[in-house]
Amino acid sequence: LNHSATHLLHAALRQVLGEHVTQKGSLVKADSLRFDFSHLEAVTAAELKEVERLVNAQIRRNHTIETNVMDIESAKKKGAMALFGEKYGDRVRMISIDGYSRELCGGTHLRRTGQIGLFKITQEGGVASGVRRIEAVTGRGALAHVGREEAALRAAAERAQRMGRGELAEAGTPLLVWASDDGAPGWYRDQWTDWLDNPYHTEEGEEFSCSADRGQPDNLLFNLNHFITDPLASEDFA
Repeated sequence: LNHSATHLLHAALRQVLGEHVTQKGSLVKADSLRFDFSHLEAVTAAELKEVERLVNAQIRRNHTIETNVMDIESAKKKGAMALFGEKYGDRVRMISIDGYSRELCGGTHLRRTGQIGLFKITQEGGVASGVRRIEAVTGRGALAHVGREEAALRAAAERAQRMGRGELAEAGTPLLVWASDDGAPGWYRDQWTDWLDNPYHTEEGEEFSCSADRGQPDNLLFNLNHFITDPLASEDFA
């Protein structure tokens, strides 16, 4: 399952960050993967979101995954990526995903990308100078992760709705810390973080404000409820 997902991730990273991205290591499990790659700076939230969108787009297209054995020069002419420092024999195994990805790989792969089901990035960070790491879940693991995020959002929204504006302002920081720690997805997590940096505590008589793009507390609660009601319909998750 996740050998194929790793190939899609690698191709998406090169598309978003640039062709300097190359694999530096990987770990594949039944419902999760870890991928190390060359890049000199932290991957932004917007870049991660685009990478995730591209991978899931290829999954939804349900591409055929083809395996061909050929000599290494023929594989290179077809655009197959070879890992730097890896030693290959005269005959190599090329994995092709409908022109989106071509890599030399000896791992076990799926027949179609749709079998991956769902791809969700859970973490990004640095592991060495010039090397970043992405951790992700797929299939049942991704569904379980999304379920936990929805539960955290629902609990945060319900708790916030029980408070008046004044109470929300007074208890805003611990409430938002609690919600952020549970891992709210997308711009909601960014909005929690923005509020922690610039909480609602204002001078007496001033209106509550926040540094996030989408404005007032009531608007955040509306969008939280919108996400909880129909998360996949949100433009942020299209």
